[in-house]
Amino acid sequence: MPGLVALFQHLDSSSNFDVMTVSMSLTHPQLAIPPRSLHDFFSKKNLIQKKKEASSTEAATSEAATTSPEEPPEDVDNASNVNCASNVPLASSSSSSPFPDIWTEEMWRRKEDAYPWIDCKAGKLGCKVCTSISDLSVFKTQGSRLADEWRSYTVTYSGKDKSGMLTSLRKKIIKHKESNGHTTAQRIQENAKKETLEKVCDNMNASKLKATCAVFRSAYYLAQNDRPFLDNYGLLELQHENGVDIGIGLHSRYSASQIVDHISSEMRKKACQRIQAIEGKVSILIDESTSLGCKTTLIVYLKCETDKSCEPHFMFLDLIELPDQRADTIMQHLLKCLQGHGFDDAYLKKHLISFASDGASVMLGRKAGVAKQLSELYPNIITWHCLNHRLELAVGDTVSDVSGVNHFQAFMDKLYTLYSRSPLNQRELAECAADLHKQIGKIGRVLSTRWVASSYRTVSAVWNNFESLCAHFSFAKTDEKRSANDRKLYEGLLKRLTSKQFLLDLALMCDTLNELALLSECLQKRTTSVAYADKLIHRSIRFINGLGERPGTKVLAAENAISEGRLGTVVLTDNSEIVTINRQQFLRSLSNNLSHRMFTTASSRGAASQAQSDTDYVHLLAQLKVLERDNWPPAQTMPPGYGEVQVSELCQRFRLPTVSAINAFRDFVESTVDDATPAELRPLMNCTRLIPCSTAECERGFSQMNLIITPTGCWLNGYPP
Repeated sequence: MPGLVALFQHLDSSSNFDVMTVSMSLTHPQLAIPPRSLHDFFSKKNLIQKKKEASSTEAATSEAATTSPEEPPEDVDNASNVNCASNVPLASSSSSSPFPDIWTEEMWRRKEDAYPWIDCKAGKLGCKVCTSISDLSVFKTQGSRLADEWRSYTVTYSGKDKSGMLTSLRKKIIKHKESNGHTTAQRIQENAKKETLEKVCDNMNASKLKATCAVFRSAYYLAQNDRPFLDNYGLLELQHENGVDIGIGLHSRYSASQIVDHISSEMRKKACQRIQAIEGKVSILIDESTSLGCKTTLIVYLKCETDKSCEPHFMFLDLIELPDQRADTIMQHLLKCLQGHGFDDAYLKKHLISFASDGASVMLGRKAGVAKQLSELYPNIITWHCLNHRLELAVGDTVSDVSGVNHFQAFMDKLYTLYSRSPLNQRELAECAADLHKQIGKIGRVLSTRWVASSYRTVSAVWNNFESLCAHFSFAKTDEKRSANDRKLYEGLLKRLTSKQFLLDLALMCDTLNELALLSECLQKRTTSVAYADKLIHRSIRFINGLGERPGTKVLAAENAISEGRLGTVVLTDNSEIVTINRQQFLRSLSNNLSHRMFTTASSRGAASQAQSDTDYVHLLAQLKVLERDNWPPAQTMPPGYGEVQVSELCQRFRLPTVSAINAFRDFVESTVDDATPAELRPLMNCTRLIPCSTAECERGFSQMNLIITPTGCWLNGYPP
């Protein structure tokens, strides 16, 4: 065998013998040369015939190259192009071949470079592009189709010899490349890679984004100003007339309500996520009320940290409709609401500071109230009874203790009824005030369920409208258009109003309620802390005690008017039948009731529970005062380690690091700058300010609810209830 190979090489170098033909006969039996003697095989006649066959093959290759100039020439079966010394193996005829068996591996790689879409399975060709497209769909034109043989990988060679087989494959590839179906499929694939549809949608959305923003701002404006969603369409039409692009959708009141719901939910979600991200401490404020639609509702607010370096603030969380008013129901819905916004049991155990509500038994009941149930789940929290509600309870206790106050309240309620239900009386009073060049004030109820600041506005209106009221009563008692009973009524009202005794009572109530109203408004402020509220309450009690020794401004003015016998143009009379208010008894009772109701964590009528609440208040206040500079003893007498025990107790209650807080507190005590609070002490300071003094924020929320859910808005099917 080695001698035969050497002979082949010698003949190839001497006579241009085609060794490829012999090799093909060994690997491809169908192309094998018929067996003959070695002498015949190498005869001169055979050599001449081989040269003729080579010439015809070159002519066919030249013609194919002329037809397809871009076709790579490496697959031409030319004896001059293939040398037996080449080490590139031919493909096996096995079905697992990655390319057709008449191609070499190098030829296959060049085909892949020239035609990126070409593919091969089981030795047969296919098209990756056409296979990836299911249908030409709207891109289909006349005469264009996807070739099934290229999609099913059934394209193979044909022909009697290798040259013909190579030529057939080449022609099929060129024909498919230039076909309408293949070019259309390539265009579809290129467009798909560019994400044309998505970009078109994005461009459309970008063009309409400005209009959508205008619609969202309009809906948000309605919500901010408590306007009904019925105004949405008219508001958008007005903007359209003013040249604003508002698009063509989202103009109905239903769209406005959904937009506002989406905005509010996203704002609330971001706020809650912000609190949880910084692990902010929270306090819970709740209150229960009935809407104008006769629905029992629970409003939930948080006093929380959204930034460790800033003061805590209030945040509305949710308004919940309750099926009943039991403590278990309120507790269940409250915990469900908190968990729904990300404040689960683990978070509350670590970060809940306090719970505040009004003094209803369902909230602060010592056996099964909401505060009691929360304290069992979270033992370290502080339960707090709203100071404004406690102030009202103190005033109510005073009204019950002093009999003369009841008579004064009854007369004021009569004035309220007289003017609130009669437009005629209101108009006549306004005319009398205009004649006297006075500004009429609104007369409401006093010492009722409304807070004490409202009572002060009423008594102040009566004091300022004293001459106008007397003029109206004088006119009404002689008005022949009124009945005899009405004239008698106005005569009795005038007699009481112009009495010296009533004037003194009115002046006393003005001075007292003025101080209580000032205290109430200070307690309602969002920035009022427990320590500062304690200072305000002590100051008000001192002022009320001082009124017993030194009369207020209104009492002095009334005494001067009595000595003169008239107040302005009104002549004062003496009426001994009137039950007057004992000033000393009234002031002493009010002072005692304030001390009893205000200096505790939860005001109660039970002696045992009240004593425990008083003890808790004293202990809590002693801890909080050490963080206020105004409560420190002088530097010369301040003992070493002042306030460190209280700071340690607060840190344990609020789950804060103790060592760093005590060290920061020492720096705080030694600092000479009033506003310099160490950064390590800021978390503890924030926790003390998280205790809400009042649930006034819940009352504001209910007032806002009544502005939105009006009686008209609660009608169903357009008819009032």
